[in-house]
Amino acid sequence: MRSMRYRLELEAGDEGYLICNAETTWNSMPQEDNLQRPSIRVKNVPVCGRIVADIASCVEVNEFYGDTFESENDDDLEDERIRHNIFAANYARILDGEFPDWVLGVVRINSDGVTMAFFDRETGQIEELYVKWTPMLRIMFEVDRADGSGVDAYLVKMSTDVHDTEKRRELEVIEQDAYGKRKLLFTPLYNEPSGPDEDWKYVRVTEYR
Repeated sequence: MRSMRYRLELEAGDEGYLICNAETTWNSMPQEDNLQRPSIRVKNVPVCGRIVADIASCVEVNEFYGDTFESENDDDLEDERIRHNIFAANYARILDGEFPDWVLGVVRINSDGVTMAFFDRETGQIEELYVKWTPMLRIMFEVDRADGSGVDAYLVKMSTDVHDTEKRRELEVIEQDAYGKRKLLFTPLYNEPSGPDEDWKYVRVTEYR
């Protein structure tokens, strides 16, 4: 095994770090494979033997089906709103995989936090869950490899101040695959130098192979 530390520069306006069940980009999702392949699985991870924060209680639904949503067909809009309301009322059970028509296809991670994109398998409708900043959250995302050779796992560690979630934010992802693991720290350290300009941010990486 070897280890190496380095720093990556990411363009702030980019799509961020994506965990996907099939190849896609944030702006072009969902692709057909996203709807057909198994959903990304989400699991709570214990801290010192207990679940400190349950992911189902640490998310909020993106409410983008409001009065300003436009559609050429009122019936289509009403169907979308119905599906959105079903998702909003049952997102905790959807996270547990109880609604197979909804597939978690993409997870976006950056210094702003974690966003999960779910797709309706029949229509491709997109629904998003945003993970609120939480003092001590540990969750695992598991993705079946496309070639059927196994599962890749991504441990997400989120922490912030207990009383003020705007303070001391830290977000780290630990990738685990057949070859080793990488730790990626997305939030700046207290003494983090500025990037080359405001459009760039650093990600600190520790790699084990």
